[in-house]
Amino acid sequence: GYTSNQVKTESMSLSNLTQKGEVLKDEKYIKQLKEGFDKVHPLFYLNQEQRKFLLEKIKITKIVQKVLLYSGSEQHFDDGCWACFILLQGEVHFFTNNATFLDLIQEMSIFGYDGPIFQKRLSIAIAEKDSVIGVISRKDFLTLIHPFSQFATFLSRNIRYKDKVLDDL
Repeated sequence: GYTSNQVKTESMSLSNLTQKGEVLKDEKYIKQLKEGFDKVHPLFYLNQEQRKFLLEKIKITKIVQKVLLYSGSEQHFDDGCWACFILLQGEVHFFTNNATFLDLIQEMSIFGYDGPIFQKRLSIAIAEKDSVIGVISRKDFLTLIHPFSQFATFLSRNIRYKDKVLDDL
């Protein structure tokens, strides 16, 4: 668990992607990602062309120490802040920008796609040591979203839903 102060202290250490871990060239994780295309929501919405593009562009990164992936409470942002992520192994903790715990993921999952789309973060994400994460740059993620594709439709519906739910709060 984290205390509110730990989350806030952690968020002060924002750094660029190259300092967050080491890039792996391990086929095991590429294979895992390929299998996830048919099983993991919303990755199964990607068509063959999008899957091929993603496999060419994704950087599989092993997190060498617990690290802040992004935070909406930061004043300074680097290019890595606008990346999208796919958890392949390990765990990621999510908090509100006020450091209240939101969620924990431990299975393959795509997250952080609000950053590349809006250049805005609505939460804090911290990856645990030894987690393996696929990193998709903002430019590549935006290229991946083909207009009218099933993946783009999912993203727009999900964003509209979150927007409506958050507006009601």
